[in-house]
Amino acid sequence: MKTIGYLGQLDKLFGVPATTRNWNTIVAIVRILKGQGKQGRQTAT
Repeated sequence: MKTIGYLGQLDKLFGVPATTRNWNTIVAIVRILKGQGKQGRQTAT
């Protein structure tokens, strides 16, 4: 139920419905917002 609430907050934040209710989509959005894009996680060496 928390997930639905979080997605509702995204709907309000962006002003459009978040039609894709999939964790892969949410993870992709978070990566883009963090500037990682499709590169995946960056590891420190």
